[in-house]
Amino acid sequence: MDDQHADIATDNVSDPIAPTPGRRGRVVRVAGLYAPTGGGTVAPVVIAQPPIAGGGVVTAIPDNVAAVVLFTTDPTRLGWTVFNLSTANLFFGYGPAAIVYLTTTFFSVKIPPGGYYEPPAGLNFRAECSGIWDAAPGGNALITEMF
Repeated sequence: MDDQHADIATDNVSDPIAPTPGRRGRVVRVAGLYAPTGGGTVAPVVIAQPPIAGGGVVTAIPDNVAAVVLFTTDPTRLGWTVFNLSTANLFFGYGPAAIVYLTTTFFSVKIPPGGYYEPPAGLNFRAECSGIWDAAPGGNALITEMF
């Protein structure tokens, strides 16, 4: 087999996988990943995992027709979510400048009543974020921050 092709091997977790003599390529394991190390041996591939949150804090922010800070900058925050527990639309803005410029026509994300928002996969935004509602009927944004 040439360098452009790969061997695929499967087995159960307890049996080691050895490359087929005289063949080159990658060794793929169903129950784990293995990579060639040279000399006909393979070693487990270590995949970096993101940190696991050890706890969370939920904060209720009352709806408001003026921009309000939903959560402040925190370099230790591992993630966050926003649930709009209001009957009005919540307009969400990223960054500390959002409190100054955020309006119902200039925003990052519109979260409808009963809507949920979390940052896109891979984005761990740790800076301040703000929100403004198009009415203030007495609801809240439930902010969950994971640490």
